[in-house]
Amino acid sequence: MHERSPKNTPIDTVLYEIDMLRHCARTVAAKKAKYENTRSEGAKAEYNLGIEGFLLHLRNVLAFLTNRVEKSTDLGINKPNQWAGRTLEQCSYSDLIKRAKKVDQDHGVDGSTCYEQISKFLQHCTTLRHERAKTWDIEKIFADIDPVVETFVDRFVKVPRGSQDIITGSGNSTVSPAVFRRV
Repeated sequence: MHERSPKNTPIDTVLYEIDMLRHCARTVAAKKAKYENTRSEGAKAEYNLGIEGFLLHLRNVLAFLTNRVEKSTDLGINKPNQWAGRTLEQCSYSDLIKRAKKVDQDHGVDGSTCYEQISKFLQHCTTLRHERAKTWDIEKIFADIDPVVETFVDRFVKVPRGSQDIITGSGNSTVSPAVFRRV
Protein backbone atom coordinates (compact mmCIF):
# COMPACT_ATOMS: atom_id res chain seq x y z
CA MET A 1 0.00 0.00 0.00
CA HIS A 2 1.14 3.54 -0.76
CA GLU A 3 0.17 6.78 0.91
CA ARG A 4 1.20 10.39 0.39
CA SER A 5 2.22 12.52 3.34
CA PRO A 6 -0.61 12.72 5.88
CA LYS A 7 -2.39 16.01 6.32
CA ASN A 8 -3.63 16.72 9.83
CA THR A 9 -5.33 20.04 9.08
CA PRO A 10 -6.69 21.82 6.00
CA ILE A 11 -3.64 24.12 5.89
CA ASP A 12 -1.46 21.00 5.64
CA THR A 13 -3.21 20.29 2.35
CA VAL A 14 -2.43 23.79 1.05
CA LEU A 15 1.19 23.52 2.23
CA TYR A 16 1.54 20.12 0.58
CA GLU A 17 0.41 21.62 -2.73
CA ILE A 18 2.88 24.49 -2.34
CA ASP A 19 5.75 22.16 -1.43
CA MET A 20 5.03 19.82 -4.33
CA LEU A 21 4.72 22.74 -6.75
CA ARG A 22 8.12 23.98 -5.61
CA HIS A 23 9.67 20.51 -5.74
CA CYS A 24 8.44 19.92 -9.29
CA ALA A 25 9.64 23.37 -10.42
CA ARG A 26 13.04 22.72 -8.89
CA THR A 27 13.52 19.25 -10.40
CA VAL A 28 11.95 19.42 -13.87
CA ALA A 29 15.01 20.95 -15.58
CA ALA A 30 17.24 18.10 -14.37
CA LYS A 31 14.68 15.55 -15.56
CA LYS A 32 14.58 17.24 -18.96
CA ALA A 33 18.38 17.23 -19.19
CA LYS A 34 18.55 13.54 -18.26
CA TYR A 35 16.00 12.69 -20.92
CA GLU A 36 17.80 14.77 -23.57
CA ASN A 37 21.10 13.06 -22.71
CA THR A 38 19.82 9.48 -22.57
CA ARG A 39 16.64 9.42 -24.66
CA SER A 40 15.56 6.48 -22.52
CA GLU A 41 11.90 5.68 -22.00
CA GLY A 42 12.39 5.81 -18.22
CA ALA A 43 13.93 9.28 -18.37
CA LYS A 44 11.15 10.43 -20.71
CA ALA A 45 8.52 9.16 -18.27
CA GLU A 46 10.23 10.93 -15.34
CA TYR A 47 10.41 14.18 -17.35
CA ASN A 48 6.71 13.90 -18.23
CA LEU A 49 5.91 13.22 -14.56
CA GLY A 50 7.87 16.36 -13.62
CA ILE A 51 5.87 18.48 -16.07
CA GLU A 52 2.56 16.95 -15.08
CA GLY A 53 3.35 17.16 -11.37
CA PHE A 54 4.14 20.85 -11.70
CA LEU A 55 0.94 21.50 -13.65
CA LEU A 56 -1.25 19.47 -11.30
CA HIS A 57 0.03 21.26 -8.21
CA LEU A 58 -0.04 24.64 -9.98
CA ARG A 59 -3.69 24.05 -10.85
CA ASN A 60 -4.46 23.23 -7.21
CA VAL A 61 -2.57 26.29 -5.91
CA LEU A 62 -4.30 28.52 -8.47
CA ALA A 63 -7.66 27.04 -7.50
CA PHE A 64 -7.00 27.86 -3.84
CA LEU A 65 -5.66 31.37 -4.46
CA THR A 66 -8.27 32.38 -7.07
CA ASN A 67 -11.28 30.91 -5.25
CA ARG A 68 -12.22 28.17 -7.67
CA VAL A 69 -14.49 26.57 -5.10
CA GLU A 70 -17.14 24.30 -6.56
CA LYS A 71 -17.85 21.93 -3.66
CA SER A 72 -18.22 22.56 0.04
CA THR A 73 -15.07 20.52 0.66
CA ASP A 74 -12.94 22.62 -1.75
CA LEU A 75 -10.46 24.89 0.00
CA GLY A 76 -10.31 28.48 -1.19
CA ILE A 77 -8.50 31.48 0.17
CA ASN A 78 -11.86 33.23 0.62
CA LYS A 79 -12.91 30.50 3.09
CA PRO A 80 -10.41 31.16 5.90
CA ASN A 81 -12.66 29.49 8.47
CA GLN A 82 -11.84 26.22 6.70
CA TRP A 83 -8.08 26.61 6.19
CA ALA A 84 -7.19 28.98 9.06
CA GLY A 85 -9.82 27.85 11.51
CA ARG A 86 -10.89 31.43 12.08
CA THR A 87 -12.34 34.48 10.37
CA LEU A 88 -9.94 36.79 8.57
CA GLU A 89 -10.69 40.16 7.06
CA GLN A 90 -10.79 39.87 3.27
CA CYS A 91 -8.35 42.78 3.03
CA SER A 92 -5.70 40.53 4.61
CA TYR A 93 -5.64 38.30 1.52
CA SER A 94 -7.42 40.17 -1.30
CA ASP A 95 -4.08 41.26 -2.79
CA LEU A 96 -3.10 37.59 -3.10
CA ILE A 97 -6.28 36.83 -5.02
CA LYS A 98 -5.56 39.70 -7.40
CA ARG A 99 -1.93 38.66 -7.93
CA ALA A 100 -2.82 34.98 -8.45
CA LYS A 101 -5.55 35.90 -10.94
CA LYS A 102 -2.99 37.97 -12.87
CA VAL A 103 -0.62 34.99 -13.06
CA ASP A 104 -3.53 32.79 -14.14
CA GLN A 105 -4.50 35.25 -16.89
CA ASP A 106 -0.93 36.02 -17.99
CA HIS A 107 -0.15 32.35 -18.58
CA GLY A 108 -3.39 31.49 -20.32
CA VAL A 109 -3.84 31.54 -24.09
CA ASP A 110 -6.66 32.15 -26.54
CA GLY A 111 -8.84 33.85 -23.94
CA SER A 112 -8.56 31.07 -21.39
CA THR A 113 -6.66 31.01 -18.13
CA CYS A 114 -3.66 28.89 -17.23
CA TYR A 115 -5.96 26.89 -14.95
CA GLU A 116 -8.28 26.19 -17.88
CA GLN A 117 -5.35 25.27 -20.14
CA ILE A 118 -4.15 22.74 -17.57
CA SER A 119 -7.66 21.31 -17.39
CA LYS A 120 -7.80 20.95 -21.18
CA PHE A 121 -4.33 19.52 -21.69
CA LEU A 122 -3.72 17.51 -18.54
CA GLN A 123 -6.66 17.12 -16.21
CA HIS A 124 -9.04 15.66 -18.78
CA CYS A 125 -8.65 13.40 -21.79
CA THR A 126 -9.50 15.74 -24.64
CA THR A 127 -9.01 15.78 -28.40
CA LEU A 128 -6.86 18.91 -27.93
CA ARG A 129 -4.09 16.78 -26.47
CA HIS A 130 -3.34 15.24 -29.86
CA GLU A 131 -4.59 18.02 -32.12
CA ARG A 132 -2.30 20.75 -30.75
CA ALA A 133 1.15 20.64 -29.28
CA LYS A 134 1.29 22.44 -25.94
CA THR A 135 4.39 23.79 -24.28
CA TRP A 136 4.60 25.19 -20.78
CA ASP A 137 7.10 27.82 -19.65
CA ILE A 138 7.45 26.25 -16.22
CA GLU A 139 10.33 28.47 -15.17
CA LYS A 140 8.42 31.68 -16.01
CA ILE A 141 5.15 30.47 -14.53
CA PHE A 142 6.94 29.48 -11.33
CA ALA A 143 8.84 32.78 -11.20
CA ASP A 144 5.48 34.54 -11.34
CA ILE A 145 3.47 32.39 -8.89
CA ASP A 146 6.14 31.68 -6.26
CA PRO A 147 6.23 35.26 -4.89
CA VAL A 148 2.45 35.08 -4.40
CA VAL A 149 2.78 31.77 -2.62
CA GLU A 150 5.68 33.08 -0.53
CA THR A 151 3.59 36.06 0.56
CA PHE A 152 0.79 33.70 1.60
CA VAL A 153 3.21 31.57 3.63
CA ASP A 154 4.89 34.63 5.20
CA ARG A 155 1.56 36.15 6.10
CA PHE A 156 -0.37 33.16 7.38
CA VAL A 157 2.04 30.33 8.15
CA LYS A 158 5.03 30.08 10.43
CA VAL A 159 7.53 27.24 10.05
CA PRO A 160 8.86 26.22 13.47
CA ARG A 161 12.54 26.67 14.25
CA GLY A 162 14.69 23.70 13.26
CA SER A 163 12.35 22.42 10.55
CA GLN A 164 13.23 22.61 6.89
CA ASP A 165 11.00 23.27 3.97
CA ILE A 166 11.47 21.72 0.57
CA ILE A 167 13.31 24.72 -0.91
CA THR A 168 16.01 25.07 1.75
CA GLY A 169 15.97 21.51 3.03
CA SER A 170 17.53 18.31 1.82
CA GLY A 171 15.04 17.96 -1.00
CA ASN A 172 13.43 14.84 0.47
CA SER A 173 10.56 16.58 2.26
CA THR A 174 7.10 16.72 0.73
CA VAL A 175 5.39 18.71 3.43
CA SER A 176 6.39 21.57 5.69
CA PRO A 177 5.37 21.28 9.32
CA ALA A 178 3.67 24.55 10.15
CA VAL A 179 1.58 26.39 12.69
CA PHE A 180 -0.51 29.50 12.28
CA ARG A 181 0.68 32.86 13.41
CA ARG A 182 -1.96 35.27 14.67
CA VAL A 183 -2.65 38.08 12.20
